[in-house]
Amino acid sequence: MDENYIKVLNSFDFKDYISSEEIKGCLKKSDHIDTTKIIKKYELTKPYDYVRACGENNFTDFALNKLNKITQEDSKYIIIRNIKGKLIYLYTNELTEKLEEMNWLAAKGYFSSITSTNNKIKGYFRTDDNVITIGKKSVGEIKITLEEANINALASRKHYLFGKKHLAIQGQIAALGNYFDYMTKLARNDKNKKIYDIDLNTVSIATMKNLDLSNIKSRQSFKAIDFVDIIWIDKVKNNLTVAFEVELNKDWPAAIDRLMSVSYANSNSEDVTNIIISDKEDDYINIKEYAKMDFRISVPIKFRLAHLTTSNLIEILEMRDKGISLEHIREGFFKKLKYIK
Repeated sequence: MDENYIKVLNSFDFKDYISSEEIKGCLKKSDHIDTTKIIKKYELTKPYDYVRACGENNFTDFALNKLNKITQEDSKYIIIRNIKGKLIYLYTNELTEKLEEMNWLAAKGYFSSITSTNNKIKGYFRTDDNVITIGKKSVGEIKITLEEANINALASRKHYLFGKKHLAIQGQIAALGNYFDYMTKLARNDKNKKIYDIDLNTVSIATMKNLDLSNIKSRQSFKAIDFVDIIWIDKVKNNLTVAFEVELNKDWPAAIDRLMSVSYANSNSEDVTNIIISDKEDDYINIKEYAKMDFRISVPIKFRLAHLTTSNLIEILEMRDKGISLEHIREGFFKKLKYIK
């Protein structure tokens, strides 16, 4: 099913793969108002959560009409306070219960005793404690006690490092290879898995029979090649062209050895580009050190090794989302490679 690789590529959503570190970096640079915008932009909260900001005036509001429309059983109320320039994140899971109390307050005549637009109920922090007071003693008062939120947990609630999703990376690289008009092969232990409910064996249909293994020396080498994460194969020449290891555990020697098995087996090792994908730019240095070890320097083949970060891969995938031409995306991909020299 040729269209399945397009389904895999179309399932990529750039926002889903922005790292939590990047989001936390944005939050650190923002004031309480911009922080609410960032939280909503990156969908750190649900559409039925209620997110507000509170400055040094210590006042906030609750739009009763809106709350009655969006609130669900597991809705959260989240508020970011600015206390002397320091942002404090507060929340409660009891929004549904508190909304019932607000409706009770409105029924008792709250809006007849206070000027309000759009049925907004006002609340305020009397001190620096985490309690919001709503209403007046003459009509009735509601108190909302809030807990401090861990912004690290909030930022990782939905978003995660793309580099920590090994199969997601494999699936996207395999689909990207098809998009570039290669035939693709997935590692033996991953080819029957699914991503986005799509069988990866319908995306990567190549097998070991499609590879140039004319120089293979042993069954052990055959097995090592069969477990290489992704391989792109030239459809015209039927030559192995690009081999990938997605290495998130930083086991550089094992990744390099598997890729070297590929180049050893190929009749034209200089035509093979071997790529290690990892999540950090600095990994290049460590990969280079392992690749330059004495026993690897002496290998009797030309071994082309390059590094690609997950963030660079995301940029390539985003280029397609933006409608950039296939030729420019392909060119951009190979330009992103940082070769080990």
